[in-house]
Amino acid sequence: MDHLILGLLLYKGRTLYELKERIAQGLDMMYSASIGSIQAAIKKLLAAGLITCEERVENGRCKKVYTITNAGRQAFSVWNNADLEPGVARSPELLKIYFMGLSEQEGRAERIEKYIVYLKETHAQMERILKEAENFSATTSLSPEATDVFRYQKMTAQFSADMMRFQIEWFTELLNDIKEGKL
Repeated sequence: MDHLILGLLLYKGRTLYELKERIAQGLDMMYSASIGSIQAAIKKLLAAGLITCEERVENGRCKKVYTITNAGRQAFSVWNNADLEPGVARSPELLKIYFMGLSEQEGRAERIEKYIVYLKETHAQMERILKEAENFSATTSLSPEATDVFRYQKMTAQFSADMMRFQIEWFTELLNDIKEGKL
């Protein structure tokens, strides 16, 4: 979460709410967009001197705007230029599947159906983001640096959409096996 926040602050200062909203727009496939997790990361980044906080009054409301420091830019650059780190994809829903044989048989299909609805809604959101990105790139002239950044951000969104599509297919097959009595 720390590096995600640093990356988002590279372009402009943001409030906690703006960070949450930006993460919820497709980046929540990588990290939770919960206020608690964002606040914990901000607290850590502030303590390390990687970001600063400035209070501003806008429309009569006090807002805390977080910005990246030079040390934060350097830390982000070191992290971003390091080798890719193998990680373990965490899928809490798979833990439920792993132990599903211990759950009540009645209701299994319904739980899977609800999850498939969620997956389809999330996939549709990701497809909308990709379509907006296509429209943006077709109508906006970007600098070569911004084009390079945009290209990789779009590829990450495509990866998320592809993963969602795979999960929809996988869970649909699981649901069919449950309904056909194979499981």
